[in-house]
Amino acid sequence: MDRSIKKSITINEFSYILNLNKVTESERSRLVPVLFENPTAKKVFLLKENLKTLDELTKTIKTVITNTDAVESIKGIFYVNDDLYIPPEIKRIFFDNTRVSFFVGAGVSKLLKIPLWEELADSAIECLRDNQYINYSEWSKLKSDKSSAKQKLSIFHKVVGNDSDLEKFYKEKLQAKPNEIDNPYELLCSLEQAMNKTVLKISTNIDQEWEKVLEEKYAKEKTTIDEEGRNIDEFASYESTQFSDFSRDQKISEKILYQIHGSLKLFESTIITTAAYVDNYRDEKKLKGFLEEIFKNYCVIFIGSSIQEFEIIEHCLKKSPNQHYALVGTYIGDENLFRVKEKYFAELQVKAIPYYLDFQGYDRLLFLLKRWCQEIKSSRKKDFYDGLKLIDEVL
Repeated sequence: MDRSIKKSITINEFSYILNLNKVTESERSRLVPVLFENPTAKKVFLLKENLKTLDELTKTIKTVITNTDAVESIKGIFYVNDDLYIPPEIKRIFFDNTRVSFFVGAGVSKLLKIPLWEELADSAIECLRDNQYINYSEWSKLKSDKSSAKQKLSIFHKVVGNDSDLEKFYKEKLQAKPNEIDNPYELLCSLEQAMNKTVLKISTNIDQEWEKVLEEKYAKEKTTIDEEGRNIDEFASYESTQFSDFSRDQKISEKILYQIHGSLKLFESTIITTAAYVDNYRDEKKLKGFLEEIFKNYCVIFIGSSIQEFEIIEHCLKKSPNQHYALVGTYIGDENLFRVKEKYFAELQVKAIPYYLDFQGYDRLLFLLKRWCQEIKSSRKKDFYDGLKLIDEVL
């Protein structure tokens, strides 16, 4: 159910649309009370609480106005979907020969109910309290402390000490649950297929959810049979996963999933603590060099990555000659705050692309990915028929 509608509208904007569509004074006098909680307001109208979806809003407007064009125009000023369209520059790189990489962060696995690093860190501190490593007072102070998630998790590792207990904690906490809207990793596969070219896949997550989807998709592709009964590979975009031993000089393949912070498949490979980050990011020939090569040779689209994750890789990004992009959650009305964030991203050769969290929260990213898939497919279909039309004209 799409709840992407604004709850308030300026009276000037509302009046402009009514005048543009020649809505009569009689219709206006009846429409305002049925739509708004404060029909006598002077500056801003507040939509009635029961009007939660676009369908409910449309039905209410139709009780007063029969002109279809007017109904659509009024509905349009409340419906918010401008953040779901593919920016022209990204659409261009999807269609041309630019090498593209999807760089996935914790915000994507969050859509499968896997906690963000900040949430995971709080759970780790609770675990210390529950197992009597610390008392209530110490737990309260640590939880409210301004330390980063990485610092809190580093404390957790030092206090617990036992790798077996640590691994058990992470496997328990990083359990995925289905999302009723869609699976974000399946949508990433669909987007890649719509683009009709393989995409380099990189993740800072240590869960195995992207790998599971890729393995299932690859297995299905390998069993596809053509008309003559032969196995065919329709769009094999995955072969294996690498989660350790990264090197500047290694061969890079779009058919490999790179989990640069390790995987729960081998707990010893995971990069979680501050010490592990320092060890892995300081060597020019290892992970740091690997990422610099990626940013030098690919246009990277960051999806579900937080500013904290950018701080880790910013020294790699600053050396990049390419323009990269990041999907960044924001709120309607926070345009100035977003502009401030844009300046930080711009220093890293990254252009921030906003999407709104007002309506579906983190799930808004799923709506965006679904819309991008539809738009790419629609554009390809249009190009196909335009090509046929051109051939007919030439013939």
